Amino acid sequence: YIIKELTKMGVQINYITDGDIAGALTGIGDNPKNDIYYSTGGGPEGVIVAAALSCYGGQIQGRLVLDDDEKVRAKKLGIKNFDKKYNIDEIVKGDVIFCASGVTDGDLAKGVENLGNEYKVTTFALHKSQKIIKTVSNIYNK
Repeated sequence: YIIKELTKMGVQINYITDGDIAGALTGIGDNPKNDIYYSTGGGPEGVIVAAALSCYGGQIQGRLVLDDDEKVRAKKLGIKNFDKKYNIDEIVKGDVIFCASGVTDGDLAKGVENLGNEYKVTTFALHKSQKIIKTVSNIYNK
């Protein structure tokens, strides 16, 4: 239903089959590729995305999608309402530092570059309380 309604509104939709984190983060930055990201992904990936989005003052909403075994585990962790919609402030609390280094070229960071006797690694870094958004490159000996 959501995809159909967004399409009617003329929203450009990019379907991403893999790479939950990279896909979700295409909505950040000065010139984002996407305005919205909608998917079903893993819980840990959702927390990582929420951490990055919180550094930008962004928003994420998520629900747990659990099979029977996962529901048993969730109950042991104190989760009782499996239909609850979680907002970013319930997913990530306090200060956040987010870093992502590129292995292959991506939207956030270039991939590892082979410089002969060295490797150049590029890292995209965010710090919520310090309002840091930057890309850092480091050289490592082989």
